[in-house]
Amino acid sequence: MLKCIYEHYGDKLTLKDIADAACISESEVLHCFSEAPGTTPVAYLVHYRSEQAADLLLHTDRSITEIAVLCGFFDISYFIRTFRRFYGTSPSRYRREHRQ
Repeated sequence: MLKCIYEHYGDKLTLKDIADAACISESEVLHCFSEAPGTTPVAYLVHYRSEQAADLLLHTDRSITEIAVLCGFFDISYFIRTFRRFYGTSPSRYRREHRQ
């Protein structure tokens, strides 16, 4: 299931997609994720997407919009809100303050 997330995080990934990748039911996916890593599949996916976006912000010159879409955020406002929730700042400020 995690492999599916890691390989397809930039796509429009659904709970059904994750379940199908593991050949189990959607309810079993929810159960497995509640056991480990202790969150929902969607929350895990959103966090992973944010981590990938942070990495791209620091290591590429791609635009913030392009990074958002590459990481599976098809609504830029949602991306910015989500990124701020995890990193405490906007993507543009994160890039300015953490880039070397």
